[in-house]
Amino acid sequence: MKRPVAFWVDLAVKAALLALLLVAVLFPDLPQFAIGFGMLSAIVWEVAEYFAFIRDSPELATAYTDTLGDLVLGTSGSVVAALVPASLWRRLRGAAI
Repeated sequence: MKRPVAFWVDLAVKAALLALLLVAVLFPDLPQFAIGFGMLSAIVWEVAEYFAFIRDSPELATAYTDTLGDLVLGTSGSVVAALVPASLWRRLRGAAI
């Protein structure tokens, strides 16, 4: 059974986000990397979503606002995913000294 393109795109994005979480946990001093990676993955996801779903769909009329919302949420999520572990790590490390 051949899987649709959306399956592979979704799998790749989830693997990338899992890698981002792993990097954020292992290297909490790199929030800039996590933010950049999260923003880049949000942009790549939206481009892939356009080609996989929206280009030949009736959703094309509302795709612009959906894309903007997704980019804002993806960027916000990457900022939170980067800064929360980094700040917790710094607090824990400071308390142990």
